[in-house]
Amino acid sequence: MTSSSRGPRGTGHVDPQRPQRIVEAALEVIVERGVARTTHRAIAERGGVPLGSVTYHFASLDDVLWAAFSQVADRVSSRFEQTMSDHVDGDPREGVTAIITEFVTQHQDDLLLSFELYVLAARDVRFRRLMEKWQHTARGIFAAHFDVVTARMVDALLEGLLVHAALSTEPVDPGFIAAAVARIAG
Repeated sequence: MTSSSRGPRGTGHVDPQRPQRIVEAALEVIVERGVARTTHRAIAERGGVPLGSVTYHFASLDDVLWAAFSQVADRVSSRFEQTMSDHVDGDPREGVTAIITEFVTQHQDDLLLSFELYVLAARDVRFRRLMEKWQHTARGIFAAHFDVVTARMVDALLEGLLVHAALSTEPVDPGFIAAAVARIAG
């Protein structure tokens, strides 16, 4: 075997998807256990990779978390943007209502991951920067449809309604969501 066919540490195995599999495994572990109980070992087991592979591709657990939460922020922001563009010819308030309703009824894992990031960001300035970037992205998406102040209010409403929906034992009421959005963005 030539050295060019060897992997990063000369194992002979090249797996260009391994870092992404590690990130996906980290997200699954975070959903199941929370950030506080996420470990390199749990990620390796979930991803079906050697423990050393996790530490080879990511210098620290924080680096794995950063990559994982960055992907969540990008995925959710893309979903927001798509939903708002689906309502570009109609009432943008319907787009916001759809975003909130879909988030709490169809994307439970992303909802849990968002809360994990909120807690992490409250305690760690590095992750606070990621959370702020995500918030600015959301506000920018909304600012394409509303004035800047309303866009910020819509973002705050969205985050507040997500918290309420996630922590409530009652089912989500899309009518209430639509009414709240109409009051803020009326």
